[in-house]
Amino acid sequence: VSTQSTGSRGIHAEYGKQWYQRRVREAGVSTQSTGSSGINAEYGICHDIDHPGRTNTFLCNTQHDLAVLYNDSAVLESHHAAHAFKITCQAPEQQNINIFKNLDGDTFKSVRKSIISMILATDMTQHFEYYNRFIAVNANVDGDGADQQEIPASQENKTLILKMAIKCADISNTSRAPTLSRTWAHRIILEYRDQIAEEKKRQLPQSFPSNSLDNIPKSQVMFINLFARDLLSAYFDFLEFGHLTDQLTDTFTHWDAYNDNNPYPYELSPS
Repeated sequence: VSTQSTGSRGIHAEYGKQWYQRRVREAGVSTQSTGSSGINAEYGICHDIDHPGRTNTFLCNTQHDLAVLYNDSAVLESHHAAHAFKITCQAPEQQNINIFKNLDGDTFKSVRKSIISMILATDMTQHFEYYNRFIAVNANVDGDGADQQEIPASQENKTLILKMAIKCADISNTSRAPTLSRTWAHRIILEYRDQIAEEKKRQLPQSFPSNSLDNIPKSQVMFINLFARDLLSAYFDFLEFGHLTDQLTDTFTHWDAYNDNNPYPYELSPS
């Protein structure tokens, strides 16, 4: 796996952390149960930690050590969560990076359970399950004539809001300004193309449809239509942040404007 891939993942983690923290504050979800906003940030910054630059499908098809360890189920997400705790809780004392060390036993168990569940929620195979649950909760609230942000404050609903925040953060590049969205599109497509090349070389099943990444704008339009638009719009509506919905629409329009008469003018580049 290239250093470019691992470097991009590190930047993605920091972007995701910042996006997640801001949206959680805006949603008004209390983080008192974690005892620290720094611990709350662990969700965002660790959701892709130690990413190998390959998809779950690739790891399973190659019988990678991680796929064997996690029984082909949420392989990367399980690894990210486990690795986050390994480098914090099992680090030498002199490194002083164990942000959990001042928590009592019960609080640590609660925080650990929460962080693991948040990171596991980024598994894209669970995408529509979380989206449908969030829509159902909102529909029940709206049906009672209540304010959309006044979702009943059960722990289950708080957790669902946090999971939606981390999921949206994970794909938030589609709702950023076109110049920034383009940078991230290039990075992820380079990573996927690298995987495709290795799959062909090793005669493995192809993880992506043939030629699906040849046209960069179309690949982004497809992803926004299939995954990003509904999820992000639902969460933005919940926050009553129309400007974020507008930015998502603007970025989609940017990608959708390219065609045979208006060809994409940018070279594929990670920068």
